[in-house]
Amino acid sequence: SAGVEGLGFAIPSATVKDVVNQLIAQGYVSGRPSLGITCESISDLYHFYYRLPKGLYITEVTPGGSADQAGISEGDILISLDGIGVSSVDELKGLLYNYAPGDTLEAVIYRSNKQYIVTLTVGEANG
Repeated sequence: SAGVEGLGFAIPSATVKDVVNQLIAQGYVSGRPSLGITCESISDLYHFYYRLPKGLYITEVTPGGSADQAGISEGDILISLDGIGVSSVDELKGLLYNYAPGDTLEAVIYRSNKQYIVTLTVGEANG
């Protein structure tokens, strides 16, 4: 078996202090971007069998959030953000961290065999 010994990671104490203070004061870390959706990857079998496009299946939409205000619903498929395709939750998170709360972006959504373009305002995650 292969392993790595002695590998460590360091987080600056100023960062830890800031995060801890925010958690104590408000219960979450401010400034993290959110679209107000929960989603999951779609398996290759589902893509083939149901003839679905590559993207993320939206399982939950936060009431009053950016996605809800744009008309996105549970069951929609998120195909891309600002022209960049997303097919895994990690890709979505990585892409979303290029934006700050208040920024706007265009999302392509697939619903009922049609694609729609919606404008979303990035919100702030508070959970």
